[in-house]
Amino acid sequence: MRYFGLLAAGLLCLAANLFLVSPYLLKIAGDLWANSIYALLRIALFFATGFLLTVLAGRSRYQSLMAAAFLALTEQIAFRGGALFVDAVRNPAEWTHASTSGLIYGLLMGFITFLPIILMLAWAGTEAGRLWLKHHPDQ
Repeated sequence: MRYFGLLAAGLLCLAANLFLVSPYLLKIAGDLWANSIYALLRIALFFATGFLLTVLAGRSRYQSLMAAAFLALTEQIAFRGGALFVDAVRNPAEWTHASTSGLIYGLLMGFITFLPIILMLAWAGTEAGRLWLKHHPDQ
């Protein structure tokens, strides 16, 4: 049960980062800071996914890496794709020259491009978790 709770917490963190933290930082700090903090929070989350799934849920490397990939895919397709779709419905004049297939292709290519980095971050978190368990066997 901890596994699904940690996945839900990860999805909640990604949604909060995309829909709450980033827009707020964009208003008060500008593009550079908003994008930088958004990226750093994602990096920390994918590392933490591997670590927490290993330490708290007792998952294997493979399970932790697949969970991180699932989180990334859900964020990329559901959250970002959903946000873009809502924007296209609200502002159709801005989307007259954009195609739906191009949008989907762009989202999938973004996921495929960054998947190796996401998996490396989750792997590093998993290895840190295994090291933690080695030095703290009572966990």
